[in-house]
Amino acid sequence: MSRITVQPIRIATASEDETGLLVLIDRRLAAVLTRLDAACHGEARGRWFVETGFGPCAAPPPEPHHRLSEALRWIADRMGEAASLAEAELHQIERRFGVLPD
Repeated sequence: MSRITVQPIRIATASEDETGLLVLIDRRLAAVLTRLDAACHGEARGRWFVETGFGPCAAPPPEPHHRLSEALRWIADRMGEAASLAEAELHQIERRFGVLPD
């Protein structure tokens, strides 16, 4: 079974949206997520946007994800049954990036 990991990175977006995550499947880049922090995003502010995806994640979803866990689940779903992300891992990742589950 494949393993999903995330690595924080700052993204040069020329806006306040610099908080990013590299999402890796077995140490191979699957997607880049950006948190929408700029006020210009209105209601989407704080959501997670799939900046770019690779392979099965190449066609990003039409809307940003409300929560980081939703974005990671979307990536895992696209990668198929081979990708794994336990609920405990989701909680730990959201905690690390300041977004706690409901």
